[in-house]
Amino acid sequence: MRTLMVEIIGKLQGTNAIVIDIRFNSGGYDLVSLEILRHFITEETKLYSKKAKLLNGYTEPQFFAILPADTTYHKPVFLLTSHQTASAPEVLAIGSMAVKNTTRIGSNTEGIFSDILEKKIPNGWIVNLSNEIYQDINGTCYESIGIPPNKEINYSHNENVFIRKLKRKTDNGDEAIEMVFKLIEE
Repeated sequence: MRTLMVEIIGKLQGTNAIVIDIRFNSGGYDLVSLEILRHFITEETKLYSKKAKLLNGYTEPQFFAILPADTTYHKPVFLLTSHQTASAPEVLAIGSMAVKNTTRIGSNTEGIFSDILEKKIPNGWIVNLSNEIYQDINGTCYESIGIPPNKEINYSHNENVFIRKLKRKTDNGDEAIEMVFKLIEE
């Protein structure tokens, strides 16, 4: 991923902006999101914290900060989100809140951040639990409400309706992309 990002950012240096579309991304690895964000900062940046649920409380928060990559991009970055943006892509969205040149466009993300805690129970079944709480650098938790956009587009929560409406609209232009063009011109 690191090598690929260096190549991508190198090729995009001459552009006026970058658009990252995570509207249909429902999972992956937090480390990939952190690697992407490293290419849009100029100094060490604190992004978010997470803590795990214990029987009688929580662990101490673990803070996540990143250092800039060797090859970085300092022009506007637009992150397109929807209610179908979930899990690791939400780490990208929550981290983008601390990255100065990033604007989120779309609707709130799904609001399901936690890594899965897998436990085997005595009858042999496996139980997967969401036991972590992610918070932005100000201590705000977006679990179940999602990361809000800077520029809102009222996408449907229903995935099928969202996809059908988006397809119909993209035949005449994608509202989020059109908004990016307007923001670049300002």
